[in-house]
Amino acid sequence: MFRKAMAMGVVMALASPTFGTLAVFINSAPTEGLVGYSTYKFSVTADTGVVGGFQGGFTGPMWQVQPFGTLTPTIDNNATINGTGSSSAFDSQFLFSNADILSVVAPTESAQNPLSSGFPPSGGTGNTLNGTFTWKNDVRTNNQDVAQIVLQDGLTVSYSFNVSEAIGAGSQSTPFSGVISIPEPASMALLAIGGLVLVARRR
Repeated sequence: MFRKAMAMGVVMALASPTFGTLAVFINSAPTEGLVGYSTYKFSVTADTGVVGGFQGGFTGPMWQVQPFGTLTPTIDNNATINGTGSSSAFDSQFLFSNADILSVVAPTESAQNPLSSGFPPSGGTGNTLNGTFTWKNDVRTNNQDVAQIVLQDGLTVSYSFNVSEAIGAGSQSTPFSGVISIPEPASMALLAIGGLVLVARRR
């Protein structure tokens, strides 16, 4: 229960008379096949219009797979990742294709320790995943998967981005920011012990 409460959240934007409410949902689960890591999935929901655009990104020690030095900020290179013995499930990435967006600043990523060659590519610790773009009209929906972030338990990644809601020719942008983190088991044990101490003192 503690892990679920720490890993899941929803950030609500205030509704306007014209545009309604935007919500960012963050769901987390252990990364299958990568022990000690969790995958955070970010999605955006608009209750009146459609999700139009995104500006900003993620900063921190996220796990990024870069097969043979190839950047993989979107799902376009998942076939390459999966074909080299690794898994796209391990990659911090935006959850759409480059063909689905119009970029102002194309999605990009950076990694401190990417495996530039070899078989299979295991990945490396990244610093950033960001971009500025709008979804094309024919793929816009009111519920858009945005990104998955793969993070070692006990570490923290921050997010800061603006999401726009589109209704007809108009749009409205809303900022969201925060951090994601799941404590390591040892840290959780210390928190529990601290709680027992507080209870004892209050008695």
